[in-house]
Amino acid sequence: MKYIKNICAFLTGIPDKEISQRAFEENIKVLRIITYAFLLAEVTAIGIFAVHGNGHYLRDISILYSGMGFLINMLYLVCDRIAERQKNNSVKRTIIQTVYLIAIISLGVRISIFHYTKGIQAIILYLVMFSIVCFITLPPRCSTPVVVIPFVVFYYLMYRYDKAIGMITVNYICLAMTCLLSTYMRYSFKVNAFSRMVDLEKINLVLGMESRRDKMTGLRNRLALSDDYNSYKDRNLFIMMVDIDYFKQYNDTYGHLKGDEVLKSIANALIETFSFKYSYRFGGDELMVIIPDHDTAQIREMVASWLSMVESIRIEGVDHQITCSYGCAYGKMTKNEDLIEMQRQADERLYESKKHRPEWKK
Repeated sequence: MKYIKNICAFLTGIPDKEISQRAFEENIKVLRIITYAFLLAEVTAIGIFAVHGNGHYLRDISILYSGMGFLINMLYLVCDRIAERQKNNSVKRTIIQTVYLIAIISLGVRISIFHYTKGIQAIILYLVMFSIVCFITLPPRCSTPVVVIPFVVFYYLMYRYDKAIGMITVNYICLAMTCLLSTYMRYSFKVNAFSRMVDLEKINLVLGMESRRDKMTGLRNRLALSDDYNSYKDRNLFIMMVDIDYFKQYNDTYGHLKGDEVLKSIANALIETFSFKYSYRFGGDELMVIIPDHDTAQIREMVASWLSMVESIRIEGVDHQITCSYGCAYGKMTKNEDLIEMQRQADERLYESKKHRPEWKK
């Protein structure tokens, strides 16, 4: 009973949304390759039939069927390209894929039954079905009718024509079952592969974020700053360099754990005021803020708000008032050297402001 439930769940289940999206995107690429291959085959067939005929039946019929195949594949490519340029196109492209598969399978059935009535090998349908089951990832609730219906319809047409005496029924059923199992296995393998890929990407994303975040302060680090350079290019920037006044004295007077608390408190004030996205630990107790496309009046308000937050910081066991010195610079970054120059200017103004910091009272 348990196995039956598992089989039913497999056949009717809906895959994870992200997995479905991966399969959908892969199917788009695969269908394009298949379509181009079919187009090439149809053009070649039309050329051969037009010059030499096919040796079995009327040349015009061969050209007609090849032309229909060419038209179906060309229409799919055109419609898919049009849908690709539109926003929120997943539903439209899914409908286009569905219509294409129905059309190409129907044509395969039609050509194969025609070949059967002429005593010729009916391989066109098999070629189409093998292309689908081998290269396209479909969930079982979709692949089952896609595989079963064409085989049933084709057998019914053969049976109606001559009781299907030209077909060994057992072999035909085995072929259909093989196609069905193949598409199930492809789907299962692909889901597992996509699942591992998604898990790996999530792990890499977490590791990437951790490698770009300073563990003590929670600010972005120098590696993150280097990675962010390209996002700041051709933009007007506001840069602020921050230094905690008498940071060494906090460590010497109250201990390094209290010094760490001071640093974290200033960092939290930066994040709360300017956001994590633009706040960096440049090194030691030197912090940095970069804001692109700034509004000068708004920047002044943000700096004033941050200074007010710093002034209100109180740490248990620390008697001194925590203060910071800072320096600002403005400019447009067109190359990396521009950012370095703005940083240098902000650094100069920072150390100029440190001359006016309050004295450390013992």
